[in-house]
Amino acid sequence: MAALAARRPWGLVSRESLLSRQAIVFFLSVCAVLTLLGNLVVAIPVAIPELPDSRDQDLWPVAATAALFVATVAGSLGVAAYLRRGRLIAETPAYFRLLPGPLKIEVVPWWAVAGTAALSFTAFLTTMSHSMADWQVALAMLVPWLPVLILEVAHRYRADGFFAMFLVVSLLQVGHLGEHTAQVMELVVHNGNLDRSHGVFGQLDFETVHFFWDSAIWLVTAALLYRYPSNGWLWVSFTFASLHEVEHIYLYYVFLMNYDYYMEGGLAGIMGKGGVIGSPLFRPYLHFLYNFLVTVPMVIGLWMQPPPDKSNAPPDNPRLTSNADHPG
Repeated sequence: MAALAARRPWGLVSRESLLSRQAIVFFLSVCAVLTLLGNLVVAIPVAIPELPDSRDQDLWPVAATAALFVATVAGSLGVAAYLRRGRLIAETPAYFRLLPGPLKIEVVPWWAVAGTAALSFTAFLTTMSHSMADWQVALAMLVPWLPVLILEVAHRYRADGFFAMFLVVSLLQVGHLGEHTAQVMELVVHNGNLDRSHGVFGQLDFETVHFFWDSAIWLVTAALLYRYPSNGWLWVSFTFASLHEVEHIYLYYVFLMNYDYYMEGGLAGIMGKGGVIGSPLFRPYLHFLYNFLVTVPMVIGLWMQPPPDKSNAPPDNPRLTSNADHPG
């Protein structure tokens, strides 16, 4: 064991050790979020309509159908991924890097990154000084980073399209979690007034957008799980994404088919306070928790997923390959 430790490159730790560390951090962060939400439920109740007790069970068959559908799809994909994992288990690396390799900038030079950061900060100051809307400020800050993102993702796509998709969906989901975080902060500022708490991009805060966004996240996570079945954190993320999908299938059905019921309190969904099953959490707090439980394991999974091995990739121009390695 000492000889193995001596040969281990700097910056690498055993997979079991890193997994345990990541699990401890995740567990502690979940406890902190639950504590925060518990305090918010008491201190900042959200002013949303609640269905009478006689009506809060009216659409339970829809909730059960949504749960059955998601369980069937998720179970099938999970079995397929598990069987594929058995075939790929020998390919799983023994160690993972401590530094987040997937987030390293590999193509864009440092001076371009520094210039982009300066441009983004300038856009922030300019839009803030003109008292522009929050979504305009956010958009002005993000747009300068698009060329950097496109170049880096294209670079990774050439090695492994799924790895590039993993990076993009993780970044998007982090942004989505940021939007839910902004909504919770607005609820605190506005003392639980939901009408004034819709996040930065409040124009997109309606059921159709939520349904298609979270459905896309669920399906992409399933595809990533099939591609990387040995990534345990993707299994965690997919599990909570499936629970979240059940909620949004139900909500979207109620929104489309029984809008009056939705506005009377059906928007609480299944697990929100006053919902079909119910919980102490008001809907905004519950969906913040859902997204936290989807996003954090996904980001940990990206952090730990080894980047594609480019050592065996063919050279860009085989004719330029040196003959030094092939003595005659």
